Amino acid sequence: MSSFFGLLYYNTYGFRWKLDNAENKTILNKCKDIRVVQIKLADRLHNLRTIFVRNLSSQKRIAKDTIEFYIPWATKNNIALWIPEMENICNKILLCNETSSQNCV
Repeated sequence: MSSFFGLLYYNTYGFRWKLDNAENKTILNKCKDIRVVQIKLADRLHNLRTIFVRNLSSQKRIAKDTIEFYIPWATKNNIALWIPEMENICNKILLCNETSSQNCV
């Protein structure tokens, strides 16, 4: 099975991916193919770069998931290149005041 198909099997067969599901986190933590790890992290970074189109509560949920799971997962897999940018975006979102009229990101 190619890495690409391996990545597809980490998804949920067309259903929305739910990171809060402990089973999904366990599957990702067991992943040994660095290419799959890189693709998942690149996808999360892209999501963070375009997060401004979501409402603030969704932004905060995604930022919290990123800080709690994706950043440690990237560190564990020695992918440090994207961590500073991910942390910067997440910290801006988490420190944003909901009553602020300006865009936080």
